[in-house]
Amino acid sequence: MNVRARCGFSLVELLMVTVLGGILAASALDLLISNQRISSSQTARIIARRSVRTSVDILSAELREVSATGGDLVAMGSDSITIRTMRSFGIVCGVDLEGTPLLTVRPLGRRFQAGDSVVVFSEGDGTAAQPGVWLFGLATNSDTTVACAPGVPGQTLTFPALSSALEDNPVAIGAPMRSFGLTTYRLSDFDDGRYLSRKTPGEAPELFTGPLAPAGLEFGYFDRFGASSTLGSDVALIRVVVRGNPRLDGRTGRFVTDSLVSMIQVRN
Repeated sequence: MNVRARCGFSLVELLMVTVLGGILAASALDLLISNQRISSSQTARIIARRSVRTSVDILSAELREVSATGGDLVAMGSDSITIRTMRSFGIVCGVDLEGTPLLTVRPLGRRFQAGDSVVVFSEGDGTAAQPGVWLFGLATNSDTTVACAPGVPGQTLTFPALSSALEDNPVAIGAPMRSFGLTTYRLSDFDDGRYLSRKTPGEAPELFTGPLAPAGLEFGYFDRFGASSTLGSDVALIRVVVRGNPRLDGRTGRFVTDSLVSMIQVRN
């Protein structure tokens, strides 16, 4: 048999194929690593932007309902704010002023609780001498066994401190009533960073969005002329600054931070 007639690859050819295959594999691996870095960077950027925007949305929804002239701004800090927020809402369906004042209300949503701070509206007589006013009181007892009408659940609240106020400012059937509590917004520490949190007295902080930067929350307070204000009743605008957690950009190797500034007009 003629040895020269055999077909095959020489050692040089095999070495060339091996080297070229290694170069292609290295290029593909480098491309894969680069794509992973870009994907990780984009994911981190999306998460950071989402945290920042969600934080601003939450604060905007709450602060727009604040009445500065009504005393809803309780504490104004540069990195925290304490406001009075609504907890329950209802419609008065019964009034009993014999002895200790009793107001029966139809709750719309969460029921009122004994110990709630409550405001109820009195229309007065519609004149300048006796205009409509909000009456503030503390509900000391709650009876949930009553009904406003057949099939319409209600509850009766006791207001010992409102005796004289209700005599001078009668409350009519159909008057709105709401309860409120104190809520503080600030940053709270968690495992992987600092998160926007909401805290009410006697309860643990409720975490919302994050992680944010260590100094990722800032408040500023301004009156209707745009001047900085330290008096709660004069505040017309609240500036909210939220900064995302710094992250490493895989493409540039530098740390970058997303931030958002919002000017919120309060309800006065």
